[in-house]
Amino acid sequence: MFKTITSLFRKETLGEQALDECHEMLALDWDMYRAATESLRRTDAAAFDLDIRDADKLEAGQLEPKIASIETRITDLFQRTAHAFKSGDEDSARQIMSEYKEELAADCDGIIDAIVSGKTEDLKPGQATAVALYVRYLKRMASHLRTIVTSVVNPFPRIGYKEKQL
Repeated sequence: MFKTITSLFRKETLGEQALDECHEMLALDWDMYRAATESLRRTDAAAFDLDIRDADKLEAGQLEPKIASIETRITDLFQRTAHAFKSGDEDSARQIMSEYKEELAADCDGIIDAIVSGKTEDLKPGQATAVALYVRYLKRMASHLRTIVTSVVNPFPRIGYKEKQL
């Protein structure tokens, strides 16, 4: 009986197991994001998936530097989110939340506004649509990362919301 009881104490708690699984899911999300970005932007596999005629990959014309910057920042955001989430670093979590709202989301919205308002004359309609959808995907990924770090600074009922200052 004593061996059974001591073995129970040596096992991970359900909370620890759930947290480990969350870390694994975040790593899996990173792999999926990286594969999707690679497929859409750097290989010819995107032409079939997006049904863009006369295109081997998703190209954004004059918006290319802005989108490349967003992709780079989201790549960095994945790494920083994983660190903040695993370590419980509240300051890093707050910084990520702020950057998403004030910078990343605003930059994505600016690109979509430029497409919708016709300021991207170098994109054909099909290209413009694909680029807008891709930018929405990037914004969505960043938003999910922001939601993850809200769990570091907020109590459970407020996960996904901005931090409530007391």
